[in-house]
Amino acid sequence: MTERGHRVSDVCRRLGVTSGSLYKWIKHYGDTDHQHQQISDQQAELRRGAPPSRRVSLHVRKGIMKPKISIVTLGVEDLDRATRFYGEGLGLPKYDFEGGNISFFSLEGTWLALYPREELAKDIGLPVPTQAGFSGITLAHNVASKSEVDAVLSQAVSAGAQLIKPAVEVFWGGYSGYFQDPEGHYWEVAYNPYQDLT
Repeated sequence: MTERGHRVSDVCRRLGVTSGSLYKWIKHYGDTDHQHQQISDQQAELRRGAPPSRRVSLHVRKGIMKPKISIVTLGVEDLDRATRFYGEGLGLPKYDFEGGNISFFSLEGTWLALYPREELAKDIGLPVPTQAGFSGITLAHNVASKSEVDAVLSQAVSAGAQLIKPAVEVFWGGYSGYFQDPEGHYWEVAYNPYQDLT
């Protein structure tokens, strides 16, 4: 039923079961030829708290890739400057790593890595980029209130970032703004009143 656009809460009410029971049933009795995506308690909570206009569908996971990002690597021109910005400026916990021209920061659920842009391009097998610009990618950091959005943007600017877009009320009902780190990467800082993404 959920694949046809019905909300999980509606399906559960009709069946007289909890969403947790429904997910367990799907995991246990689902199609044996495919593994169903395991939906964590956090994801289930997010879906139960989603605005009414949102629909939930269950997707069958194929292959061995898990629904997670292990490391986000940012290519940088000045590794020392970037490391200071994220470590000392933003206060991210730096992982002490010996050997290698790379910096790691341990985040909640993933890692942030900083690596020389030229070396990263070579590792991928691409020509070295000759000019900076918007790459079509932004990173996001969610906080618990509008005042925290303003505070994080202020902290980033104090640490050397450029304020790109001051925080404003946005069309989807939240509050967000953007900064650009010293290496040209764009970050959104946002407060979402509908879902706790902090």
